[in-house]
Amino acid sequence: MSGAVGGIILSVQIVFALFLIFFMDSYGDSAYFTTEQYVICRDIMVMLLLGFGYLMTFLEKFGLGAVGFTMILTVVNMELNIMIEGVLKKVFFEGAMADFKQSLTLGTIIDAEFSAATLLITYGAMIGRLSPLQMCGIAVAESFFTL
Repeated sequence: MSGAVGGIILSVQIVFALFLIFFMDSYGDSAYFTTEQYVICRDIMVMLLLGFGYLMTFLEKFGLGAVGFTMILTVVNMELNIMIEGVLKKVFFEGAMADFKQSLTLGTIIDAEFSAATLLITYGAMIGRLSPLQMCGIAVAESFFTL
């Protein structure tokens, strides 16, 4: 992961770490520990990592490299979606960025998982046609449009 792809992934990781430090307030209220939400979150994550990931292993040309890149794209898109969705909800629904603090709840993570699912559907359609750098660009773009 050297070069431009590694640079994009590293920059997303740094920005997300700074976002967590400065703009995340807490883990939200007691609804974070709801069993039903946990089961939904777990099942979606299994679908993303195992379902989409190992579906790509049957492609003769890409194999296990596609599984690893599936996992990287999932994480990058989920992080971007958590940041962007929090900022856009604050700006458009609450009107101002003053005293911006976002709570990380299981609902937020489930929304981010659905965003990653749309990216992985695109990845499945475009594998072999686009470079990893172009897929990282699509991951950034789709995190804006899947709110």
